[in-house]
Amino acid sequence: MKKAVLFGFSDFTGGLQAANLTNRMMPLGIEVRVVEREDYLQPLGVVAGVIPTNGPFGAAEEYEGKELPVRMVLFAGIEQEELDHVLSVCRECGVTASDLKAMLTPTNVAWSAVKLCEELIMEHYAMGGS
Repeated sequence: MKKAVLFGFSDFTGGLQAANLTNRMMPLGIEVRVVEREDYLQPLGVVAGVIPTNGPFGAAEEYEGKELPVRMVLFAGIEQEELDHVLSVCRECGVTASDLKAMLTPTNVAWSAVKLCEELIMEHYAMGGS
């Protein structure tokens, strides 16, 4: 199943964008899921629905920290040749260039949203971003 997993979209504006994304992604066969802040420590593979909640990574504790410093979109099961179109739809729905985007990979499948966010921010700065 193809998915777009959203982090940091729980406020009013994010909720409207998530609803718009859901309507636009459904015809593409992509399910949109908004992850609540308390689930930010769950493995990405669990929140994306590609590994069971009782799988090899165990249950994560509930996240009690602050909201992530930026919004993120995690794509799962989306082929490389579909990605440009999917990103275009995201832009049309209000996902900006400053929102972090990543693909679910064998490397990050066990990471939490907090770890993914840290890694993506470090990558951004390492590549000369501000």
